[in-house]
Amino acid sequence: MKIVSVMSASVDGRIAPHPLADAAMRLEAHLTSPEDQEALKQAISESDAVVIGARSIVADGTIPEWPGPGGKVPPWYILTRTDVPDNLPFWRQTAIPRVIVSPQPQALPKHEGRVTNLVCGAENPAAFLADHLRSQGLRQVLLLGGGMINHLFFAAGLVDFLRLTVSPVIIGQFQAPRLVDPPLPQTIQLSLTSSHHKGSHVFLNYQVHNKGR
Repeated sequence: MKIVSVMSASVDGRIAPHPLADAAMRLEAHLTSPEDQEALKQAISESDAVVIGARSIVADGTIPEWPGPGGKVPPWYILTRTDVPDNLPFWRQTAIPRVIVSPQPQALPKHEGRVTNLVCGAENPAAFLADHLRSQGLRQVLLLGGGMINHLFFAAGLVDFLRLTVSPVIIGQFQAPRLVDPPLPQTIQLSLTSSHHKGSHVFLNYQVHNKGR
């Protein structure tokens, strides 16, 4: 199984103008583009599962109902340390298999289908989830961040590839979320495998080295 991190970031490494920015705000801030969204849609079409942080779900309210391999919507795994608010439209997306990964059992809305809860307890949630995904025999998993989720997976040496869209903007705001946050315990080395640009957005594909596992 390979884990592919897919992110777009400003030139100064920020992934949103502020912590609760939704997709429309990121588009307005030029942190993404129609071409970037099309690349993400293509990446999902090639992946057996998607991993994301609950903060991203709270910001957008929903997740894209884009098909994966074979035309079926892949399962989405949402990492969180607290209950996901029960008033989000996310809970009504019953066409999507959704798995909440948390240290303690979550209070799931009883009337919403296709939602399960994986409890990692005191284990590292990234390592716990990676082991679970391997046990499912998956081929490719997308990692969509944000900064804390990226930290967990990169720090544990679990990411195989990074697909990074560099957006033509400098955010320059202290509170703007970073690509990886908090800082990593060691430098992660990458090698560029391909690159191209569409307009002023640059699409970079990297292989990740010095993995821990």
